[in-house]
Amino acid sequence: MILYRFFIRLYWFAARLAAIRSDKSRKFVSGRRGWAAQLRECKPGGKVVWFHCASLGEFEQGRPLMEALRARQPEVKIALTFFSPSGFEVRKDYDVADIVMYLPIDTRSNAKEFLEILRPSLAVFVKYEVWPNYFAECNRAGIPLYMVSAIFRPDHIYFKAFGGFFRQQLILVTKFFVQNKESKELLASIDLENAEITGDTRFDRVKDIAKQAKHVESVLQFKGDSLMVIAGSSWLAEERLISAFIENSDLDFKWVIAPHDVNAERLKSVCDRFPEAVCFSNARLGELREAKILIIDNVGMLNRIYAEGDIAVIGGGFDKGLHNTLEAAVFGLPMIIGPNHDQFAEALDLRELGGAFSISDQDEFDVILSSLVQNEILRQEASEIASAYVSDNVGATEVIMRDVCSFLERVE
Repeated sequence: MILYRFFIRLYWFAARLAAIRSDKSRKFVSGRRGWAAQLRECKPGGKVVWFHCASLGEFEQGRPLMEALRARQPEVKIALTFFSPSGFEVRKDYDVADIVMYLPIDTRSNAKEFLEILRPSLAVFVKYEVWPNYFAECNRAGIPLYMVSAIFRPDHIYFKAFGGFFRQQLILVTKFFVQNKESKELLASIDLENAEITGDTRFDRVKDIAKQAKHVESVLQFKGDSLMVIAGSSWLAEERLISAFIENSDLDFKWVIAPHDVNAERLKSVCDRFPEAVCFSNARLGELREAKILIIDNVGMLNRIYAEGDIAVIGGGFDKGLHNTLEAAVFGLPMIIGPNHDQFAEALDLRELGGAFSISDQDEFDVILSSLVQNEILRQEASEIASAYVSDNVGATEVIMRDVCSFLERVE
């Protein structure tokens, strides 16, 4: 623990140093200043459930639970914390939560003060966020701690010979709601039997999105009667593949390109690569109908645009990590993904089932995309597989909420 305390203070010092030049680090540091006063000012009374998410992806897993809790027990207050600016800055105005703030750095004094002010009845950590001081203080205060949509792999430190300190943190978890059988078996291998297989709440989230999706009229105008391929959360690697394909193929269909990052520099790079494209924000109706490539230059529309597509190219599989495949799968889009997806259970499942196709170079990309465009039977089979995969895996939210609501009903 002494070594961990040294590390966490060194991390905080490094973050403050990085804040001099990095906007993200600056938000990371400044967003935590005065946290105790902020929490005291807006602290709700009564029963409080505290949800913690590392970033935006974990928020999407916690969101179905928060919204279900708000609907079923509206008197219960919800506190939401984020570790990363990429989560907080996007969801700081999330109106389902009564408090949205950065998680104070994991020192013992911070954890103790945070819990003394907030006094939650229950703490819910999403996926695999583990903070030793917060876990220890929850344990000392008698606050039950749930880990939801948790997933564990053999290469995680908890299952290594030198992972004793980190295994001790997992002992403090009241209950694990895990995504798959492997995770439950790995926990059992270190004598943790308090796990239930519930699946991933993201399936419930994307199903809800699909039910509520409204047509984007301008995208429908762009598509017309053509087949449409959507590059979702694209990075440079996918865009290079696409531009080379367009240059060398005679196939006639339409492209929507939604870059992962939409800052000015990144958008200029995408527009330079596809000079014939029109941008969503300033395209006129006539341009949309005639254009072959549409660039989405905003954030938040992608999961609705998938509803209008026929095939998806999911970004990140050549870079830091594959982006959300479920948002496309729920609308029955066959997917092309890059090779770096071994850490994503749903991508592996979809690839094995035949709803997603993995590629590693230009030749494979050209062959698979051409096959999906030209072979309607192949495309339809993959579409049905992707859609059924989502439908077959919904329900995690309901199982977890039964446990959460049952516990809260016993709290005075």
